[in-house]
Amino acid sequence: MRTIEVEDENANSYTFAGLEEWMSYDVRVASYNKVGNSVYSPIATDRTRESVPSAGPAQINATAQSSTSILVSWSEVVAKEQNGLIIGHKVRYNICLARIICTFYIMKEF
Repeated sequence: MRTIEVEDENANSYTFAGLEEWMSYDVRVASYNKVGNSVYSPIATDRTRESVPSAGPAQINATAQSSTSILVSWSEVVAKEQNGLIIGHKVRYNICLARIICTFYIMKEF
């Protein structure tokens, strides 16, 4: 556990910066003077806010199902890279003519 000393007897708050995204933190506070420290307060817990996922799925597969369809499947996003709750996926595909000219389309947003 990290300890920060707030050297202002009138202070009643402190902002921790540079924390991990979408991570839960426990916080306790003790007061001190020249003689020593008080006992620590009860623990307060909160989670930092969500952020954009750091990465998409690590594994993706495309398997032809017929002459006109391809099944796309993927793994879950690694928990450390989610940075919040994943609520969907954007699947893109492209049409390549002779593998020279490719046009990207958003196929479906889940």
